[in-house]
Amino acid sequence: MRVLAATGVEAESALGYASLQLLLRPLVDRAGTLPAPQSRALRIALGLEDGDPPDRFLVSLATLTLLSGAAEERPVLCVLDDAHWAAVPSQDVVAFVARRVAAEPIALPASVRPGEGGILKGAGLTALARSP
Repeated sequence: MRVLAATGVEAESALGYASLQLLLRPLVDRAGTLPAPQSRALRIALGLEDGDPPDRFLVSLATLTLLSGAAEERPVLCVLDDAHWAAVPSQDVVAFVARRVAAEPIALPASVRPGEGGILKGAGLTALARSP
């Protein structure tokens, strides 16, 4: 199983795709295999290329395509800890992917503090309460 992990950090909570960059860092070298619009959007979002702010749908689709491609080789576990500190654009991408990976060998657990992580609540993720 390939494990991809990132932790949301309060100091980076205003940096759009910082958490996504951490999560996808091991797969960034595959961005060139994506369709051109997806590749360009993802490369701009991750700070690898100059350009206007990318379309969030294209960044989300690029992330899904990248993860699906990696999952063809072996299952992928994407762990996002403290997701409530991830900036909204990163949370949006994670939620988009979470809604679409049901048939893929991809698991996407994300931890949030109780009462936080609003964007992820609508992603179809199953909530598990941690015992004190």
